[in-house]
Amino acid sequence: MSLLDRFVTNGGVSSDLRQSICRNLEMVLEARRPMLDLAETAGTARKSELDTSLYGYGMGNLHQCRHSARSSDICRELEHLISQFEPRLEGVVVELAKVDASHNALRFHIEAGIRGQGGEIESFDTTINLTNSTLMIDGYN
Repeated sequence: MSLLDRFVTNGGVSSDLRQSICRNLEMVLEARRPMLDLAETAGTARKSELDTSLYGYGMGNLHQCRHSARSSDICRELEHLISQFEPRLEGVVVELAKVDASHNALRFHIEAGIRGQGGEIESFDTTINLTNSTLMIDGYN
């Protein structure tokens, strides 16, 4: 089987490609950025460099996620992180699906197109557990 055949099966996204994307999403979203905000002192020119470097890799402070008033900020942060560190996805849209207070978790629905797949949209339902800062992507873990 050729390399290209591994990524496309029957005109759709192969399970290998989807698993690879899920694995990368899990790594990006489970990683934590440093608490110290160097971007504030670095100036505007350096801020964009910091955001695209290893310093900008991962989620910010998850303790702020508990407040539903910040849910749109969290969705925007997730969209930015995924767009920045998963280059195979485009047009990323993240929506808060559910706040599960009994399990101290947030459920997100992520939709994005996979580059080179003819605009086919993939969905990833994701749960972030705020107690132990773990992430689970439905259908992957």
